[in-house]
Amino acid sequence: MPLIFTVKVAVALVFFLLYTFYYQDRSTADIFKFFDDSVVLFNLFHESPSDFFRLIFDGETSLIQEAYTNKLNFWVNSNPNELYNDSRLMIKLNALLHLVSFGYYGVHLVVFTFLSFVGFTFLYNAFERFFEHKKLLLLVVFFVPSVMFWSTGVSKESVLFFGLGLFLYAYFNFIHVFQSVKHIFLLLLSTLIMLSIKPYLFLLIIPALLIYFIVEKYQWKRVLLSYFLSYFVVVLIGISVGALFPKFSIINQIATKQNNFVNMTQGGVYMHNDKGEIRIPYENKASIIFINDTHCKLPKKTPIEFREKGSNNFVPIIYNDDTTVFNITFNQPASGSLIHTNKLDGNVVSFALHLPRALYYALFKPFLFSSKNPLLLVSGIENFFILVLILLAILFRKKQFNSNLVVFGFTSALLIFVFVGLTTPVMGALVRYKIPGLLFLMVGLLCLLDNEKLLTLLRAKVKK
Repeated sequence: MPLIFTVKVAVALVFFLLYTFYYQDRSTADIFKFFDDSVVLFNLFHESPSDFFRLIFDGETSLIQEAYTNKLNFWVNSNPNELYNDSRLMIKLNALLHLVSFGYYGVHLVVFTFLSFVGFTFLYNAFERFFEHKKLLLLVVFFVPSVMFWSTGVSKESVLFFGLGLFLYAYFNFIHVFQSVKHIFLLLLSTLIMLSIKPYLFLLIIPALLIYFIVEKYQWKRVLLSYFLSYFVVVLIGISVGALFPKFSIINQIATKQNNFVNMTQGGVYMHNDKGEIRIPYENKASIIFINDTHCKLPKKTPIEFREKGSNNFVPIIYNDDTTVFNITFNQPASGSLIHTNKLDGNVVSFALHLPRALYYALFKPFLFSSKNPLLLVSGIENFFILVLILLAILFRKKQFNSNLVVFGFTSALLIFVFVGLTTPVMGALVRYKIPGLLFLMVGLLCLLDNEKLLTLLRAKVKK
């Protein structure tokens, strides 16, 4: 385990060097942007420690606190139509770490990598009871390339996998070993962590976890049918809730998230106020009156694209008010890896029609050698081997296997892949956001694959 942790730190250093010398825009790199905001926020501690800790732990906002949070680039949700901003936790954690790091980024890198390592160790312990070949499980949990790379360093994924590992460890022990206060505490703590950092992931796997528990408790034989019918009921409930309370409609929230991501990848300068969001093409940014890095104004008769709060689409209009000060949320050229631009419009039919393409993108892209970008090339090679592993698991599947665990893993992976494929139109981001689904998929495949049968066939081929 110390060797594995050393490897993770080495990977985190590679991550750091890559985003220092290759991708040099700190404002768009998660490993830097939350740290940079935390440096500004920690100045509040020097001025008023009590205000600093109140802001960190209870979210109270006084005038002195607002004076600092207004200087932060990612404290306010960059997309005013989304319900939740998951960046504040990262800024707060980094700000607290300044108490012991004294501003040295390397300390933050090691601490977050250690959190990730602890999370994956708990993931290994959670699944260990189901597998005879422990070394293969160790490889699947710790050494899938994209999972290891994107879950290290000062990133949301490090905290996410810390929470996910704690949750699954406590969950499977609660079901299969014994029920204790410790497991209940870990379940509550890890739930709070996941809801704070990536709430969508927790919501995606909760139905599968509940079905797994019911199937295990009552020893249902038709496992696949149980999952299918249960999810059918969940979908009907979700559609009904969305119809009654449109603001909390899951489909509308997914459509909003996808629309926001598509708009961002198209590039430009985005700004917002209480009424909505404005986009100006990047090539026309000279017309903007920049007050500082986070605030700006617009002269009269400026052609803009305006999206009213609550709407998914931008409408071209002429701006005629030169007094409003806007908050800048995004300012950069178009992404070079946009993979699709078809927008969801928030209805069930549009959502259903996009599902096959979303799964296809998330599971198979990028293709092998489809990009000269080194990260995408590695991911393309990885996708090729995953496809081979899927075929091998089908051809050399065990006669008897833990069907509940297999269907749980595949179902969780499928939902994560579909969600990421629907909402993420950028290849680089897609590769990163799908890694929790990749982990569930690999665990399911390992449970299904008959290693002995495959090795026996390979030995026979070698002898011939």
